[in-house]
Amino acid sequence: MLGQLTIRLKLQGFTETERQKLDSILALAELRLDNLWQIYDGDDADITVIRDISLLESAPRPCIYYVGVDDGAELPYENAWPLEVDEQQVPRLRLLVERFNQIAVELANAEPVQETVAPVSAPVVEPTTVPEPAAEVVEAAPETDAAPAEQNPYAASEVLLDHLAADGESHKLLTFESGEKIFVDGEKDLYFSSVVIETMADHFRNGTPYTVKTLQPVLFEMQVEQAELSAEPMTHLRWYVALMAPSEHLQDELQGKTVSLKRWPDLGLPGCTRLIRLAAFMQSNVSTIENIAEKTNTPAAEVCAFLNACNIEGLVQYSDAEVIHEKKVEDSFKSLLSRISDRVNA
Repeated sequence: MLGQLTIRLKLQGFTETERQKLDSILALAELRLDNLWQIYDGDDADITVIRDISLLESAPRPCIYYVGVDDGAELPYENAWPLEVDEQQVPRLRLLVERFNQIAVELANAEPVQETVAPVSAPVVEPTTVPEPAAEVVEAAPETDAAPAEQNPYAASEVLLDHLAADGESHKLLTFESGEKIFVDGEKDLYFSSVVIETMADHFRNGTPYTVKTLQPVLFEMQVEQAELSAEPMTHLRWYVALMAPSEHLQDELQGKTVSLKRWPDLGLPGCTRLIRLAAFMQSNVSTIENIAEKTNTPAAEVCAFLNACNIEGLVQYSDAEVIHEKKVEDSFKSLLSRISDRVNA
């Protein structure tokens, strides 16, 4: 009755959103299922899935019907199997895998009802891992009015920072060309990464292309849980993207302007520890980028990067006057900086 590779499911009573949820769960469960299950709109589907249990009695057989946690015991219908769902009508991944593998075995061992039903020969369609809408592809080199597009990593970092902004509602999956994934919870201002974020410095510096997909909250939580990822503050990710992004243009934009820090940045921010000396000078003095670089023996490009990251945190204040407290960094102060660094790295 059923083919070895593909079992086709016809949905009855489902909204488009509920259809997308089931399609996403099937994609997540694919590696654990003994067969490939796919949603199918034709009349010759292998199994009907019933959304509303009141339709069960008249539904085509075999069929699967949704039941809530509190809906009671399995109903005594032949060739009809319950599938437990949560209050949002989303099947639980582990229970779906167990039930679907059980159904496949039972149907494979059942006697054919109609000899004229041929084995399934529909082409295997690779399920999508997330629901619509389709992914937005973010290129490293957006086109300009000039002839061929040139790489613009700074513009790419600005677009990335927009995707990482807290908007109070969205849940996104960013997938980079090399496979790294970042889950962005815009509602709680958290991120979940499959890698240590500092290992992605080159991606943020060079504007590596990535795709963005918006996920439903329940699917977002399910994928994060399945990948066993831990939540991190989004402020840390935005800081590090800005720190790694090309920012040399600030030297020209701030020509003749002086800058300082309102307060110390969080020394726990990624990549911040090595910049303690620079932070100390900028917090105590008001000066130009060139003078800061000279006084702290720091490359101007690194000063610009630090300034760019601090600006994301709202720590930078601008002025037209320079105020330098001329004090040599004595050995005792060097020792203090060393002790601070040791504590941060402990």
